[in-house]
Amino acid sequence: SESYRTEGVLNLPLAQGVFAARIAGVYEEAGGWIDTPDGADANDATTSHLRAKLRFEPTDALSFSFLAMTQTMEEDDSTLSDEDGFNPAPGRAPSRDEFDVFNLVAEYDFGFATLLSSTGRIDRETSVAIDQSDFTIGFSLVPIAFGGLGLAPGDITEAVVFSEGQFERFSQEFRLTSNGDGPLNWVVGGTYIDDERQGSSFSVTSPTPTSALVFDLFGAPTTTNTSEFWTIYAQGDYALTDAVTVSLGARYFEDERSVQAAPGAPVRSATFDSFNPRLNLTWDY
Repeated sequence: SESYRTEGVLNLPLAQGVFAARIAGVYEEAGGWIDTPDGADANDATTSHLRAKLRFEPTDALSFSFLAMTQTMEEDDSTLSDEDGFNPAPGRAPSRDEFDVFNLVAEYDFGFATLLSSTGRIDRETSVAIDQSDFTIGFSLVPIAFGGLGLAPGDITEAVVFSEGQFERFSQEFRLTSNGDGPLNWVVGGTYIDDERQGSSFSVTSPTPTSALVFDLFGAPTTTNTSEFWTIYAQGDYALTDAVTVSLGARYFEDERSVQAAPGAPVRSATFDSFNPRLNLTWDY
């Protein structure tokens, strides 16, 4: 299949030396190259991407940068194949992957050091639909006593498995970095990250609906995984000579994780932590 790509960029100097914006976008049609029993060039894909960035410098010491980005990618079929570009699996497996990213960075120069704050947010949703008709039709005819569905011919003529996933992340970092060109340079900071992931799958069969079957052959309940992570760190570098530098630093982190196998199921959780000091001697010869 044919492929093409279109992209554009717009720069907007809204206030000279103080406020500016930049907008960029991409749209791409990628032609498929994988053949399947259902047809040639089955894995056509479409990608759209839009990104906007703002820069604001109200004073020489203070600045703000804001980034917003969104992207959507859709594929008509899986990209799995043999070395000849053929996927023998019957049925299609279209997918969609969509995410949004936001980030705000603020910096202030105190003279002796610069303070940075970075606040971020990520939202992502994925989905895939896999045609399992051939397998399910055969399995549906197997008697229940032998582990099948025990249906009559024609009770199921189509079966599609849908898998969905969601991911959310919030992050915050503060970092204070020394300025100047003296022998001592240092940095102290901390980071906080809060994650949540969910995933599930379910089947849709026709003309007999999945709800009328003895069990959902491919379904899985929503699983939820969370992570709440924070860390603090510090490091100092002292130049003993032009060639020799000694570095002393330490980091402590804590990560509380949980998993819930299904809605209403018990939540299992655990906390991991570690303190990591380090001492380095660097010789630039």
